[in-house]
Amino acid sequence: MLSPLTISARDLALLGAGGGDSATMGTLLAGQFSRRVLLVIAVLDSARRKAPGAVRGLEASYALLSDVQRTHPHLVEEIMTLPCAGNWAAACLRGEAAEDAHQYLACLAASAAARAGREFRIEVPVLNGAVCLPTLGSWAVDGADATAAVSGGGDDGLVITPAAGTPARLPDVGVPAPGWRPARLLRARMDGCELRVWLDDSGPFRAPPGPRLKPALAAREAARWQRMLDGAWRSLVRRHRAQADAMSIGLRALTPLQGREGPGGDSATATDAIGGVLLTPPGHAENLALTLIHELQHTKLAAVEHIVALHNGDQLKRYPVRWRNDRRPLGAVLHGAYAHLGVAAYWDSALRLGNVYPREVARRELAYWRDAVEDALELITESGDLTAAGGQFIAGMATTLGHFRAITAISAH
Repeated sequence: MLSPLTISARDLALLGAGGGDSATMGTLLAGQFSRRVLLVIAVLDSARRKAPGAVRGLEASYALLSDVQRTHPHLVEEIMTLPCAGNWAAACLRGEAAEDAHQYLACLAASAAARAGREFRIEVPVLNGAVCLPTLGSWAVDGADATAAVSGGGDDGLVITPAAGTPARLPDVGVPAPGWRPARLLRARMDGCELRVWLDDSGPFRAPPGPRLKPALAAREAARWQRMLDGAWRSLVRRHRAQADAMSIGLRALTPLQGREGPGGDSATATDAIGGVLLTPPGHAENLALTLIHELQHTKLAAVEHIVALHNGDQLKRYPVRWRNDRRPLGAVLHGAYAHLGVAAYWDSALRLGNVYPREVARRELAYWRDAVEDALELITESGDLTAAGGQFIAGMATTLGHFRAITAISAH
């Protein structure tokens, strides 16, 4: 199931400059798949030492995934690079998941097998009162059952049978049925560029521990997210095409957080769940476009750091940055600088293309974020903790900042 974890000098240069074409994003995605497989193997090894009761189910799940992967490799890659798969593996390895939650791998395997049209039967856990099958949907369990059997490939379509209860037959998983809630896939298309992203508003591993998640959305709320995404995608494709092309490959799921709408909302990317963005409901399509650019930068950098070390910074040493009141370790400074390089690129496009914001607003924002990132790069460079790859990455960022400085100088006349 594994492919080598490598990144070329070409890809590193493109990413350092803040970009990354479809081939580059494909490399990062392949790296994430290899990492997820290694994490699953680590979960298996840990279970053999600490939770032998969980081993049989994990091995059955891994075997089913491996079987599907032989005929549908891209499908298994899609399932295993979902943000929920990364959050699950991290929770297991950190001791944050209960023993029954280790069997969530069976939910991922069942989803892959069902979508491949494979005949199968596997036992899955009931978590938080439901059987959750990523990219398919969730089925509410009426009772105290801890497990259910999921089977597919027959005339009845997908069948979910609780340990003590009546089977639920789902001939079409995309259609709501009593107890069954289909997964929500948001789609946006503009000038031949399409974004397909899951609206992950339910499920036990849609976020790491800590964030305050919104409960499952009503249909009208989901429709509003779709409208916001439609507007954001029009802006991204028309005004930020390179970022949109990368996003169409690298963005996998949006997870709604509790919080107020509008430009002061919150967003985050979990490094164990690359491809997912946690965010409060967007108040405006343009706010969403900027948020997605910002978080895409975090996604790309985290994926790079899973393949190659960019620095050897001391985690105890802290540095000041413009965008926070507290001092940050070197790795966080780099992440913030790279994310705000994307923010600066957003305002660069706004200044050059016009029509969305007054030119003076765009010029002021571009200058502010350009200077903030330049200050951070100076701290990073002077730390002496960059690796050779990190030096190349930073050089690309500096080149892009030079372009922004030239743009602001020209626009001032």
